[in-house]
Amino acid sequence: MIAGAVAAPRFAGDRVRSAIVPLEWPIEFDGRVIDKITVRRMTAKEVSDFVETTRAEGKAELPMFDCPMAVIDALDADDSDAVNRAVLDFCPGRCGRPTRSAGGVAILRRLHRWRSEYADPRSDGDGLARPDRMV
Repeated sequence: MIAGAVAAPRFAGDRVRSAIVPLEWPIEFDGRVIDKITVRRMTAKEVSDFVETTRAEGKAELPMFDCPMAVIDALDADDSDAVNRAVLDFCPGRCGRPTRSAGGVAILRRLHRWRSEYADPRSDGDGLARPDRMV
């Protein structure tokens, strides 16, 4: 290390923080073929940035995927279920971890709802509407 340089923090241990999901039905998007999607845990800063962007702009891309949400939304139903199974292991606890019995579509809906709740002026960002903010 160079004198005076500060090392970047990194996660210790051997816990898996991402998974690659191969797609049975690849998607063509923006001039390239996407045949797999990586799902990963978000850092505290990524969650914070996601919340701030959602509050400021009304929506934001979930940074746990290595592709735009447009690709996630366009997945074949079976591929969507496979991605959602991977999401279960990497979904932040604050979004109310979905259970394996929730089903693929339900899991992504919960993430989309979590995203939209941060943009809801009646919410503190935890998904709970506050009575004093009801219209």
